[in-house]
Amino acid sequence: MPPKRTRKSKTQQAEASSSKTSTRREASESVRQPATKRRRTLRGSLQNLPEMPLDILFEVCCHLNPLDVLNLARTNKAFRALLMNRANVSFWTVARRNVEGLPECPSYLITSSDFTRSQAAARKDDVVAFASKYATFKDPKEREMWLHEQRALTTQIREHSAKCVIWEEAKKAMRGHELVEIKKARFEAILGKLRALPGWEIEVEKLVKDSWGPLQRNALIRQPKPLTEAGWLAVKDVLMPYLKKARRHKLHQIRKSVMKKRFHHLQEAVVSFRKGALTKFFPNIQDFATCPEVRAIIDVDSDIDIDQESFEPLRPLVWDIVARWKEKQTAVLLEHIRSRLEFDEDCNVKFLATCLGLTCWRCYGKIYSYPNILWHNCSYHSGYSSSNDYKSHVELAYSSHAWDASSFRFEVSDIINSIITACGMDSRTVSQEELDMRNPILVGRYDPEPGFKVVASWRAAIAFALSIFAYRIGEWQWQLATSEEKISVAPLQSASELTTRKAIEDGACWDCAHCFEGFVKRRHAGDNFTKSQVLDHVHTKHHVENPKEEEDYFLEFPRSDQILLHRPVYIKSKQAERRQWLVGG
Repeated sequence: MPPKRTRKSKTQQAEASSSKTSTRREASESVRQPATKRRRTLRGSLQNLPEMPLDILFEVCCHLNPLDVLNLARTNKAFRALLMNRANVSFWTVARRNVEGLPECPSYLITSSDFTRSQAAARKDDVVAFASKYATFKDPKEREMWLHEQRALTTQIREHSAKCVIWEEAKKAMRGHELVEIKKARFEAILGKLRALPGWEIEVEKLVKDSWGPLQRNALIRQPKPLTEAGWLAVKDVLMPYLKKARRHKLHQIRKSVMKKRFHHLQEAVVSFRKGALTKFFPNIQDFATCPEVRAIIDVDSDIDIDQESFEPLRPLVWDIVARWKEKQTAVLLEHIRSRLEFDEDCNVKFLATCLGLTCWRCYGKIYSYPNILWHNCSYHSGYSSSNDYKSHVELAYSSHAWDASSFRFEVSDIINSIITACGMDSRTVSQEELDMRNPILVGRYDPEPGFKVVASWRAAIAFALSIFAYRIGEWQWQLATSEEKISVAPLQSASELTTRKAIEDGACWDCAHCFEGFVKRRHAGDNFTKSQVLDHVHTKHHVENPKEEEDYFLEFPRSDQILLHRPVYIKSKQAERRQWLVGG
């Protein structure tokens, strides 16, 4: 009779259902888990290689050298037993023949007994072992025979060692030569790659000619291994900046040469412009070249031909260009003066006496005033510039800087102002012309020396004050001369002024009306024609017997600003000590 079915409660049914679900989940998870992989035995190892046929091993060793065979013998015991067996000496013989020039194996390393003895004799430091072996011989004849064998063995070892040293040195020399050849081949390959670059032929040749260039110094180029494509890309990245720099230098040199020729043609054109207008103001050639109209003709592409005829359109405009340049530079100079010194707004600064003390900070020792200061050109220039702008080309062509108001400074304004004040004038308002018209005569006395005094015009007083030591300036007292002092030194004063006028006239800038050589010479600071020089030039070069002013030569501009040429009158009593520096010595 079948068992009676019982009815389960809902709670029991839910528990049974959940247990079945968890059982199924565990089973599914166990199925999804991958089985643990067992590591298989490595195949292809060298442990069974010694069991291969000897002819195969022999064929392999034919491509090895002795060091490779030795390293192979040290890999495991099987190889050691195989290769260190005296019966298999052929492996070593074949490997030794793969080394070119290696000395032959000596006889004492072939038999086992000789090999054993050589091992004992080779150790020179093992004196104890040698002595113990020597003590084992009881028979004197056997001992003597053994010593004889050891001496012969030592001789063979030394001879073989000498051969090995010679072979090693030859090997090193051969390897060095081989490395040199590899480097040379790599260098040639790099040059071939460089020369194959389109458009860089001139730069590459310049790079090759530079013996201290990157081709000789760079470690990436000097590597002792053949050049590959990847290696060439790395070398190219290193060399391209040098090639670009060489190209910029080449273009700069070409541009400099072209600009130099153009400035030479400009100089010839200016000389032709000046003929017929001898007394008009004309700036230095490097200053004229900076004018916009002139620059528009010169500063063009290097492919355009520029000659003297190219400047002919400037002929009717040249004097207007010069006037505008003079007006512009005068305004700049006045602004520069006003920024350094205080003046009234309505005074004419450019003619003030206190502005006579302008000196160039590049070339000391000269004092300039307006308008002569506009002719000053400083030749302080190195003659080289890496810049490729127009201003640098102007300075290189004429070896001097263009006119610049910032080059002037007021180093002696205090000395000049003190002397002007002694004349009873206001240094901020009085002009040079007004002082020249009044012509005040000053007397300077030196406090430590009562028996010495100086009588001078205001310009001569400034020249004297500038000629003595600066630290003694405060020891001089200046005042207006009395009528008696003027009368007593009148003859001496006239002679001194005559000497001064002659020195200024001789030192002025004169020029030749035929070739304007003085204008060309004025490119260099201080290099100008004096009157005697221009007369000799006209007579020698142009064969004029009696040169006439304004026809054969002319005064290019006066040098009244050469204030240091003015000389005072020195008065010294008999009791005064002789002091050489007091008279400007």
